[in-house]
Amino acid sequence: MDPQGFPLALFTTNRWVTGENWYVADDVIRLLDRFEIDHAVPNWATNRWLTAMVRMFHPQIVGLVKERGRAIAECTPSDGTTHVFEDRDLEITSNFEISPDEQLENVRAALGKTA
Repeated sequence: MDPQGFPLALFTTNRWVTGENWYVADDVIRLLDRFEIDHAVPNWATNRWLTAMVRMFHPQIVGLVKERGRAIAECTPSDGTTHVFEDRDLEITSNFEISPDEQLENVRAALGKTA
């Protein structure tokens, strides 16, 4: 996000960053269509915005999640000395610069609509 709150990029992180359960790319991708935050807490507007961002950038998120899997595979030591999900040297596993305005133009073009 820039200082005005405009989104600039999407990224994925290694498991240790958020302390969550790890799901392989195919499982995450299957869940994307079901992603929705529709409750009011902590902020309804933010929750709806996050849901819309995931829908709007679905193709890019799919690519990011696949790249995340490749990054983890490449960083997994063959001798098992380090658990890659706890590797503090691997924080950001993939990233992609975005422009909501350009994405909206692309969506409109794909649907054959003008602004």
